[in-house]
Amino acid sequence: MSLLFPAVALLATSFANGALIVNGDFSTATSSKSGTGVDTNTAEFRDVDQGWIFKGGWTIDGTTGTATKAGSNGNFAFAQINSIGSETGSSLKFQLDWVPSATATGTELNLNYQIVAWRGSSAPSADDDMFRFINGSSNGVGGLNGTVVDLLDGSSGTGNYNNADFGVFTGTAGVNTTFSTNIDLSAYLEANNDISKFQYIGVRLNMGAASASTTAVGSLVDNVSLSVVPEPSSAVLTLGGVGMLALRRRRR
Repeated sequence: MSLLFPAVALLATSFANGALIVNGDFSTATSSKSGTGVDTNTAEFRDVDQGWIFKGGWTIDGTTGTATKAGSNGNFAFAQINSIGSETGSSLKFQLDWVPSATATGTELNLNYQIVAWRGSSAPSADDDMFRFINGSSNGVGGLNGTVVDLLDGSSGTGNYNNADFGVFTGTAGVNTTFSTNIDLSAYLEANNDISKFQYIGVRLNMGAASASTTAVGSLVDNVSLSVVPEPSSAVLTLGGVGMLALRRRRR
């Protein structure tokens, strides 16, 4: 049995790689968009790898360990942009915990999510937009001098792209539910079929127009994660290598 534990630990470590979300457990305070010369209603490339960006309507202060709906303003959202780095793979897993307020009904039970990726021939400037109008009802994404791809359906565009879709998780009032969805890039165009073909990835979450209701106040989001799922061949190779390691140790 003593030989099994290192093998399991090694396998678990390999499957833990690929995190594409910063501060997914909301354990660190994130500042809302403010300041002279800063566009307070966009997630810009100056915000890359900085965690959650929000204008208002949600509280992310690091004390509760959640994103909490704090105001009854419509469409208020929070978002982040992250570098993809050396990540590679055609399958992603997006997961989070969603708790609509105990008094939520109808569309107030919905949490909308948007996941997009960007690539370009040159680096964007700090004040270039990724998500335009964080708190708006539109789903606008700035393609800028590159290409933006909606990872939920593979559609793409350049410039200011307004066709990126939202997925929806529908919860139960007052109940914590873990939702997850797998995103398969392999069926998309060759230029978009692997996360390594992009430079940045962005996630935006909101409740849509339902967030204008006072009964939506107190809704919670927690434990957000977005990661690359290891290819089956990689998992088999890892497991095979672990098995050989265990066998060699036993023979010693």
